[in-house]
Amino acid sequence: MVRRLKRTVRRFLAARGYSVSWSLPWQIAGVHLEADLPRIIEEDNPIILDVGANVGQTVDLMLKLFPNAKILAFEPASEPFTVLTAHYGDRCQRILKIALGDEDGVQTFTKYSSPEYSSLHTFHSDASQHEGIANIQVVGSEEVTVRTLDSLWPELGVPRIDLLKIDTQGHDLAVLRGAASLLRSGLIGAVLVEVMFLNMYSGEGSWLQIAQTLESAGYKLVDFYEKHRAGHVLSWCNGLFVLEPSRS
Repeated sequence: MVRRLKRTVRRFLAARGYSVSWSLPWQIAGVHLEADLPRIIEEDNPIILDVGANVGQTVDLMLKLFPNAKILAFEPASEPFTVLTAHYGDRCQRILKIALGDEDGVQTFTKYSSPEYSSLHTFHSDASQHEGIANIQVVGSEEVTVRTLDSLWPELGVPRIDLLKIDTQGHDLAVLRGAASLLRSGLIGAVLVEVMFLNMYSGEGSWLQIAQTLESAGYKLVDFYEKHRAGHVLSWCNGLFVLEPSRS
């Protein structure tokens, strides 16, 4: 009787676009990032690097999950940096107007009419496969400072990184390559990184390259979150990777 009732409830919810999952309080369910991340990061005051912070969407989430978190946010573009500083300047440990990548220098940051797509890369010719991309136009550009996380590390003044979050619109692999020494040092506990399964930006790193880079440094995939699709095909999502206990 109970099983039949459960099946009926699941079917009722599924017909309306909902699903039900069950897990023990200490187990990873692989459904909602907000539920799993506190099970991965057990520090009371974790040190979090938000690379590609935009106007603070992830900062806001992290402060809700970890009220005592020490957040260092990176945003190279002038307009979102101004908004980010105004809203979270007193809640982040530091907000830096720089981009992270695989070499120190200056690069051109392309601004799109939908700012969340702005990037150090331009759209790939196949980007129109992604819903809504066709109507997005270039509206400007600016030169931004780029640093590797390895070279910047001595200036940050933190002893470790509990979570490295990377959402840089096609530049994510470059950020990881610029943090190669830190990744292998065991000083980064977990990595949350955007991965693309369809071509979005010219010169972007593939999801396989990102996974191999992290795997070679001793990180294992926890799960994929916030999945987006182009029809039936997975187009992009966020991958959560954690350092193997033997490497930490």
